[in-house]
Amino acid sequence: MESTEEIEKRLEKLREEMNQPDFWTDKESAKKTVAEYERLKEKKQFVGSFGKRNAVLSVVSGAGGLDAEDFARKLVEMYKAYCKRQGWKMKIVSQSRNDRNGLKKLTADIVGDGVYGKLQYESGVHRLVRQSP
Repeated sequence: MESTEEIEKRLEKLREEMNQPDFWTDKESAKKTVAEYERLKEKKQFVGSFGKRNAVLSVVSGAGGLDAEDFARKLVEMYKAYCKRQGWKMKIVSQSRNDRNGLKKLTADIVGDGVYGKLQYESGVHRLVRQSP
């Protein structure tokens, strides 16, 4: 199995190839290079001790009231659809909803092949600002 460093060196070499002005001259070769680049990028996610494991998803609406809670609900729906497409299972561990079906917070286990490797970089804070007409 290749190390992260070996994969990164190969990715850098492929990036240099793809940045050449004549890269697309031979389209078949270019397609193979791009495919190898994409394969190595994905493989890099699974190198290490946690890449093939399951993950815990936590969504908290935070400040923003009903709009933020509605956005949190939509975000979880997006993750549910993504999990279904990947063949993963999402099991809700705990959740708190408002009286309008908005989501205050949710914790879920996501189980499947390579879940952590795919989701390990999913993090962030989103701020909603209501615009008046």
